[in-house]
Amino acid sequence: MDLYLSIVKLVDHLHRICQLSHLDLKLENFIVRQDTGQPVLIDFGMAEELTWLGETVKGTNAYMAPEVGYHNRHKEFQWKSGPADMWSLGIILYALVFQRFPYAWDAITKRMIYVPIQKQIKAGQKYTKSTDTNLVKLIEMVIVEHPSERASSLDVIKFIEN
Repeated sequence: MDLYLSIVKLVDHLHRICQLSHLDLKLENFIVRQDTGQPVLIDFGMAEELTWLGETVKGTNAYMAPEVGYHNRHKEFQWKSGPADMWSLGIILYALVFQRFPYAWDAITKRMIYVPIQKQIKAGQKYTKSTDTNLVKLIEMVIVEHPSERASSLDVIKFIEN
């Protein structure tokens, strides 16, 4: 959890102090310093001001917030960059905990769809039943479909530190 907390603090600094959104947060864009063990965020090629309203699709599909994908189908729709970063942080945590992404193939729409963790538990996924309930709560705070209901980086930091 220490590594994830350090990652969230980096994003919190980026959002609150630098007023930037990375917009391509993914495991591959974090490296760990060999001397300190601290994560370093790299690849700011898609970064925008935190107040930027999404007018184009940015990010990597597996980590992309639903509203970003929605924009891809409805060009008039704008999305907020900060909550999109938070979704990506949730996907990163999910991948670190379960060593896979929280998606399932939908044969009807022929695309990957997000499967909420509680539905996975109810479906009998063994690896989620034994998972720490605080980790499940944390994931559920951040991987929230509606952006305005998604936890902020500060909310996540407070949750982890308490």
